Amino acid sequence: MLAPPPHSRSPSGDARVGTVSSPGIGSIGPRATFPATLLVRLDFTQAADAAMALQHRGGALVGFDAEIRSGPAPFPFHFRQNVQLGY
Repeated sequence: MLAPPPHSRSPSGDARVGTVSSPGIGSIGPRATFPATLLVRLDFTQAADAAMALQHRGGALVGFDAEIRSGPAPFPFHFRQNVQLGY
């Protein structure tokens, strides 16, 4: 299950524009594949504000934070990428 942060802005002021979650899918064996449906929620107001800031600044650090759980073991997932807009 992907666990989103409970708030819409981080202490540093970063915009939280949405969440991704899935229902509990139980245990999956080693090397097994399993199709899963992910629920995506976007806060369009936050997303529009973030897009306008990105356009105004010409670039930004874009990130994705999640926690993937398999049984009792949580696996934190953090992705960061600098994005520059080219016109």
